[in-house]
Amino acid sequence: GALPFLPLIYPVWTDKKLTLDVWTFGFLVVRMMFWSIWNASSTVLLATNRHRGVALTLLGEALLTGALAVILVPRLGIKGAALAALIADVAISGWLIPRLALQEIGDSVNGFLATMASAMAAIVIPVAVGLVGWRLLPSTFLRYGLVTPVSGLLGVAMMVWQLNASERRVLTDLYGMITTKKSSE
Repeated sequence: GALPFLPLIYPVWTDKKLTLDVWTFGFLVVRMMFWSIWNASSTVLLATNRHRGVALTLLGEALLTGALAVILVPRLGIKGAALAALIADVAISGWLIPRLALQEIGDSVNGFLATMASAMAAIVIPVAVGLVGWRLLPSTFLRYGLVTPVSGLLGVAMMVWQLNASERRVLTDLYGMITTKKSSE
């Protein structure tokens, strides 16, 4: 959801000392995709008290990120830091934490990859629609007033579409509880 606003947020976040070029932005977005995979997988491990593997994996990733940053930042600036973090995610956490989680729950790699592909489609397709709309529409008003909400609604619709029957029932019940509470007030 923050993707369209990142060019506005980033300068404030970095006290206008860093600029967000296309490469840095790309590295951060791709890293976010890997982060979402391994972070969701780490929840399984942390919830079942399997902290050690997650902690050691993240320590290894931090060490690799730091080592790569020492090499890349002097050459590439902030872009090098983003690239170092992305490379470390791909090399360590992006595959190792999901593998540990799959071992814990006894799931197959193929089932995991199918689920991830489906979930990624619910992110990639709305983002792609948003990027195309952003590129085609020169008006800032239309970009934020039309492209952003349409992309967001498409993402929500795709996520709801992917829910199974019991998940939809929980969502429907939650919606019913909220609307009932509002109407009684």
